[in-house]
Amino acid sequence: MTTDNVSMDMRKDFVDSIVEQLDTELPGMGAEAIAPIARFSRLSVFLRRHVVDVLSEHELSESEYNVLAALRRSGAPYALGPSVVSRSLLFTSGGLTPVLDRLTERGLIVREPDETDRRKIRIRLTPAGIELHAAALRSHIRVSRELLAPLLPDERRLLSALLRTLLVNFEEIEAA
Repeated sequence: MTTDNVSMDMRKDFVDSIVEQLDTELPGMGAEAIAPIARFSRLSVFLRRHVVDVLSEHELSESEYNVLAALRRSGAPYALGPSVVSRSLLFTSGGLTPVLDRLTERGLIVREPDETDRRKIRIRLTPAGIELHAAALRSHIRVSRELLAPLLPDERRLLSALLRTLLVNFEEIEAA
């Protein structure tokens, strides 16, 4: 994909001022290299705040939503072992337990014996969990569209492709 159909917004942001200040104080250092990373960091804060706000409208924390989403993505019967859920969310089983407790108390998941090995448990979405996840996902999609509205369709596709390239690289490094 090329940038032929992409408009470049030339307004200055906070990161531009940081890079300019560094270039003034430390000329020739190559401060422009930090610009994309600094923008990722600042955008992460802004974007996450909007996502957390929309999830809170459904009385869900980000971790709770991510558990529901992992179970829903797994396909019917929407059940996974705790270790699979934990790995897909990148937090420890100790960090997962309080999240599962809250979701269980709300009737959004159940813990049940694994059908193949009764020594293990599986976490399964309840109908209420499926319904709440769907509502929260609709809100998440809506706010994502709103957040990306300043970009043209070609810009969104290009951004996604560039971020995928970086992410695949980092995921391969982490897996090695």
